[in-house]
Amino acid sequence: AVRLDKLVLDVKDFSLGELKAKTPLISVPETHAEGVSVNLATREVNLGNYSNKGLRVNLARDKDGALNLVSLLRAKSMANEKAQVVLRDKLETVATAAQVVAPPTQADAPWRLKLGEAVLSGGSMHFADNSGSTPVALDVAEIGLRVKDWSNQPGAQAQTELTARVNKAGRVAIGGRLGSEPLKGALRLDLRAVDLSPVQPYLEDVYRILVTRGNLSARGNLTFDLANADKPDLRYTGGLAVDDFNALDRINDTDFMRWKRFSLDDIKLQTQPLSFATREIRLENLYSRLILDAQGRLNVRELAADEEAGVPPSAAVSEPLAALSAPLAAKPG
Repeated sequence: AVRLDKLVLDVKDFSLGELKAKTPLISVPETHAEGVSVNLATREVNLGNYSNKGLRVNLARDKDGALNLVSLLRAKSMANEKAQVVLRDKLETVATAAQVVAPPTQADAPWRLKLGEAVLSGGSMHFADNSGSTPVALDVAEIGLRVKDWSNQPGAQAQTELTARVNKAGRVAIGGRLGSEPLKGALRLDLRAVDLSPVQPYLEDVYRILVTRGNLSARGNLTFDLANADKPDLRYTGGLAVDDFNALDRINDTDFMRWKRFSLDDIKLQTQPLSFATREIRLENLYSRLILDAQGRLNVRELAADEEAGVPPSAAVSEPLAALSAPLAAKPG
């Protein structure tokens, strides 16, 4: 049987990217792994304990929507096709030798993977989306991630903790249990002052409004179970708020809507069956340039993108307008 035990890996100053690029796609100043073991006979891999300091990732989508990292790996794959064939032949030889030793029932069994603990500190990510008419930039810094007792076995769940800073002032903290087979989890969410302005370019093809500022905060508990892709089970309990929001009317170059604070307290939301309840809805210092015409329609219709923008009004606008024109109804918690 082929078996490797107590492997130790140290890598410093690793980078991946185009040769002529000023900034690498991925750079890792320091990474360490210990206690790694591989058993080909039983098809088991123990990833041991892993630590990473200072990971930096630079991702970008081009005008065609292609992600730079995927494009790079695809190009490298085509360039190294011959080397891959040689490597595959060698791996098949090793696997054939392992199958001779392994029991017949184990040969076709799925690989069992497990991880003792992984710790990422001081990580950062920059994402640029150039696929739309207006570029989008998102910076995530001070990333700290800890994953403990992960396994790909059905029903296994790992303890997960994630913290990060989003753009200049946003803070994200997520912690709880997370499983991969099936994808499910029970997480505590704490989002504070996450900037909403990066979503603006994605609204341009739907509405002629310009979101100039807004901060999203949320604190609560999220549980989800995606075992059934057709009926995802999501539940959220907690609060949510959007502060210091402002949107401009791009047609008339005037304020369209702004408020100091919009909050929902004691939310109870679930998808199976679908229901929503909240104890209190609070809106402070609201200003809105909404006009109701003689036919009882809101002026939001004139802000909808036309067919020249690539979004048919009947498909993209009718349902949102119907929702806006209906009275606001909230079920108390």
